[in-house]
Amino acid sequence: MVLSARAKGIYIPSASLQLSAFQTAAEYSKAWSIWKERDPQLPTRRNPGFPKRIAAVAHDIYAQNTGPFALFYNDLGDHNILVDDDYNVVGVIDWAGPYVLPLES
Repeated sequence: MVLSARAKGIYIPSASLQLSAFQTAAEYSKAWSIWKERDPQLPTRRNPGFPKRIAAVAHDIYAQNTGPFALFYNDLGDHNILVDDDYNVVGVIDWAGPYVLPLES
């Protein structure tokens, strides 16, 4: 897997990498593990062996290996929710980093 640098030392797959949808949660976890293993900061992290351990047990950690998958939005707060004068939600902004992730068991 080829990785390219992005701002703040975060590494993402390069444009030349062909990605497709994962068929199972285990496939997602194994791909995540490979991606994390190539993080140049991994040796300095508190638990550098964690990605390999996740890959090893990927088939056992999900309640539903083939779904459902949930939308995860890590920046949902009142600062990103738009409301009208009656406090009805009319929009959510700052969708810079949402994920669709498998549910864990």
